[in-house]
Amino acid sequence: MTEPLLRAVFDKWIERLGLSHWMIEIVVHKFKPRTTTMQTTKSPHYDRGRVLVQPWVITGELPADWHKASDVSFEQEIERTVVHELLHLLLWETSSAICLLHGASKQSAYAVVVAVQEHQEEHFVDGLACALVKNWEHVVTVQEWRDAFRGTSLRTEREAT
Repeated sequence: MTEPLLRAVFDKWIERLGLSHWMIEIVVHKFKPRTTTMQTTKSPHYDRGRVLVQPWVITGELPADWHKASDVSFEQEIERTVVHELLHLLLWETSSAICLLHGASKQSAYAVVVAVQEHQEEHFVDGLACALVKNWEHVVTVQEWRDAFRGTSLRTEREAT
């Protein structure tokens, strides 16, 4: 996959996921473990993020022990991974809220909460990324959702009667 094609995939999903206001840096850089395709970091205070991309994504020299989903092409797997990493940015507030517990709780409790949260976030992001890439034509964008409910209030059935 070429760098311009990778950038185009990022740009497409940044817009679709409503992250256009974020400053997202995409950096091709080696990191460990080598079989991890991409890795995301977030700024603790601003809508900024950095996605590290393994050089082998661009060169095509895949690690021997790298595995993709068997039913998709390399390009589809990279697109799913791009969506996965961008979804981590959408969950930034959840992750940062848990970090606030650090000062208010014992270290061991904090470590457990963080471990559980990280596991749940990975599971959620992976599943949602797969669903979005596979079924995008059926997904409502964030802007379409906002437009549909602009000027209306959501009420329960009990409130409506």
